Amino acid sequence: VTLDHATGGRRWESARYRDILQPAGLGDEMRVALRSGDMCWGFMCLHREDGTGFSAGDVAFMGRLARTIAEGLRAALLTARLTKPETHQPGVLLISDSLELDAATSAGHALLDELTGPTANGRLPLSVQTVAARLFARDQGQDGPPPTIRALSRANRWLVIHATHLVEKDGTDKTAVIIEPARPDEFIPLMLRAHRLGPREADVAALVLSGKSTKEISRQLRVSENSVQDHLKTVFEKVGVHSRRELTAYLQGYARTSAYREDVSKA
Repeated sequence: VTLDHATGGRRWESARYRDILQPAGLGDEMRVALRSGDMCWGFMCLHREDGTGFSAGDVAFMGRLARTIAEGLRAALLTARLTKPETHQPGVLLISDSLELDAATSAGHALLDELTGPTANGRLPLSVQTVAARLFARDQGQDGPPPTIRALSRANRWLVIHATHLVEKDGTDKTAVIIEPARPDEFIPLMLRAHRLGPREADVAALVLSGKSTKEISRQLRVSENSVQDHLKTVFEKVGVHSRRELTAYLQGYARTSAYREDVSKA
């Protein structure tokens, strides 16, 4: 949908237009939800310069394109790496109130480069600025998302970025941002969705990963053992593995299967 459509062509009635878009020289705005099946994998925010708007043809074109982009984002998740956290040091950054870098550990500098590469004029990546800004907003009593996000790095692996406070002896505090490789268990539910597992199949897969036997899964989900085996067979087919051990290894990020390569190639 577009801003002009949502406001009936009276975009000046929108506070977002008056306070943000118009001062930046922007006019109409289009929001596109990138959905595939029952899952939204991302969104796009498109702009026209002030004085112009998006046509019905523009909206229709993006509507046709949205599912293809969503499928590309879904497939990209299957190519990302998860790494064993014990093999990589977390990076620590100290951030000023103006969202500039005051200090960093050597691992922090390395992970900053991995996020966006060397930045011009020492500017921090948007992901780091975002978590710090969220922390500042919470300090001021504003509601909003937690100061933690997950980002895919240039090395094609998932990183978790979190902002917090370091309190000194005199009571003053500094803003610290911690960057570290994501743990496999943080992304297993998303990986299951990316492989198009149904809700019951995902439940079975999650219980297998926790070490439950077929009998224990049957008891917990209140289904027959035959139903558990049928769901597990479907899980194996969708993920592209042949055993519980292979499923566990793949979803924990330490192995790859041929299924994701075929899936990505189709996308």
